[in-house]
Formats: sequence, structure tokens, C-alpha cells
Amino acid sequence: MTDLVVVHATWGACCVRNNQGEIFAWGESSYGAIPPAISELKDVVDIIPGGTGFAILRSTGQVMQWGMENQQGMLPPEIAALTDIVRVIGMSGCYVALRSNGSIVAWGNIHSGGDNRDIPEGVQGNISYIKSIG
Repeated sequence: MTDLVVVHATWGACCVRNNQGEIFAWGESSYGAIPPAISELKDVVDIIPGGTGFAILRSTGQVMQWGMENQQGMLPPEIAALTDIVRVIGMSGCYVALRSNGSIVAWGNIHSGGDNRDIPEGVQGNISYIKSIG
């Protein structure tokens, strides 16, 4: 494999994407074992590491996630159904996604920022970029 373009790691696994939009992972199976529904995709544009798992952003504007559910949480169906995600960041306990309308959605551990109810109303619709630091 010579066309790898993105490599990311969590606490126990690594994940790479090639320029055809395919992903491959290795390491601790509870962190890195890619579910079949995700491993067959060919439209992945970004891999987002979280503390104990990964999320991916597809060219369709959809996001998918896998890893340790008791740490990062599961991707809520209402977020999985979105098709306007433009960027995703991961932290040790949650993910935050920027939508094309300037709003953000969060999911994961509610004590680590993964609760949409904690996002101030004045913030929604006014964000143009998100970045994870640290």
C-alpha cells in the first residue's frame, strides 16, 4: 500500500486512509476493529481519533463512529442521519461536528462535552471553524 494519505492514532489503535477513500486499522480490537459497514466504504475524507475510538467523515457529509462505547458513547441516530457535516474533532470523551449552517453538534460522554444541551444558544449558527487542541 503506497497511497496512504492520513494516519491517526488513539490510545490503543491506529487508522489510515488511502487516496481512494478506504480505511484500515490495527491495534487493540475494542478501539480499532473497524465494523464491516465502515470497512467497505470508499468515500472517507477524514479520520477523527477520539480517546478510545475513531469517527470518520464521508464525502456525503455523514459521520460514522466506532470504538469503546462506554467512553466515547454511541453516535446518536439524529446525528448519524445528518448529511451536512463539514468538519469533526475528537477529544478524550466526545466528538464535536461542524455543520454547513455554522451550528455544531456534540455526542459522547456528557461529562466531557458530549451533550448538545451544554452548547450556548448564541454560539449556534455563528461558527466557521473548529479545531482540537492538545
